[in-house]
Amino acid sequence: MLVWWAAEAECASAIARLELEGALADEMPTGGHLSPAVQARYLALSRWQRGRGLEVARKIAHRSARRQPAAPRRLAKRRLDQLVEAATVDAYGESEQRVGLLTMIQEHLACPFQTEVLGTPVRVGRVDLNDADEIVAVCRRMGRRQMIPVVNLPLPSRRPAGWEWIEAYRHWARGGR
Repeated sequence: MLVWWAAEAECASAIARLELEGALADEMPTGGHLSPAVQARYLALSRWQRGRGLEVARKIAHRSARRQPAAPRRLAKRRLDQLVEAATVDAYGESEQRVGLLTMIQEHLACPFQTEVLGTPVRVGRVDLNDADEIVAVCRRMGRRQMIPVVNLPLPSRRPAGWEWIEAYRHWARGGR
């Protein structure tokens, strides 16, 4: 026996999800009758539909049913070379190339983002150059600040937008290997 206790919006979302997955076709026997539980959902849906619309529920269900593809762990060497070339096109020498890559990281990397350093969660607030002319992530935790070279910074499993520029810098720093 199925008991369905939910708000009308939740019922509408559930029905839209079932329609999206094609599961309602399984509920329809040869006579075309729905089970009482699904009938109750449709009744709630019809009430909710008058005020807000089924399309909203379908969009909500579709959005939550979509799986976000995981960002690739590594970029192809060719793509890394393209990114490095775009960042260093007008640069003369290593220092100007580094500044070009820093500029691209600063423009494209979505900061702040969370990551872990030595098992401790930290917030990366920005990216900058340190006194040794390295590109570093400025990390904060509990009022403390630490600069960590980007070549050593572990990226979170859910990559922030622009993470590929960090990979491009790492590629450049390893001499294109």
